[in-house]
Amino acid sequence: MAVEADGTLSLGLSKIFTFFFLTLGPKAVIAPFARSTATLDPSARRNGALATTGISLASIVIAATIGVRVLTNWGISTGALLIAAGLILFLVALDSIREQYEAGDKPVATPDGDASIRRLASRLAFPYVVSPYGVAVVILVLTSRPGFVPITPIFAMLGGIMLLNLLAMLGANRIASSPYIAPAFAVVGAVLGVLQAALGIQAILVGVRLAGVVDTT
Repeated sequence: MAVEADGTLSLGLSKIFTFFFLTLGPKAVIAPFARSTATLDPSARRNGALATTGISLASIVIAATIGVRVLTNWGISTGALLIAAGLILFLVALDSIREQYEAGDKPVATPDGDASIRRLASRLAFPYVVSPYGVAVVILVLTSRPGFVPITPIFAMLGGIMLLNLLAMLGANRIASSPYIAPAFAVVGAVLGVLQAALGIQAILVGVRLAGVVDTT
């Protein structure tokens, strides 16, 4: 995450996809979904995954649209938003890394009926998929993307990340119970946690520079 000479963020499509994957990807939702749907039949699990994906996609688009307008109307600088997003990103990454050393999983109520599945989908969508720092990253991308980066591929990537989340939830129980896949995902999760913490620090540093706190001339 760098800054161009004109003050905009240096964001190519590959970087944007990486940021979306780290902040909105399936890493955080697999374990909660597997725990909360362990006793459900495949049809109910599928309905829960579809509902979670639909709620998440609609929410991220609405939140990003509102956020862009608020950012403009309230005069909030890109630097300030970067610092706030970086702090949240870093603290959540630290929490996820610390949780690896804690035994046991938090109990999650098992849904019963369509209404409960919708409530479960809402609890999974917020904050496991639609995280506050993920929304902040989307707002930053939409407001600070360079002129040569079109907006259509950005929304296409958001849809692709939500599709990855859906596939991950559909296979969450198999992933969680596999003696081979689960350890591999644990290693990947640890790496992503460190990268997320580093991304948070980088966001803070760039935000401080954009806010003019540090003179780089």
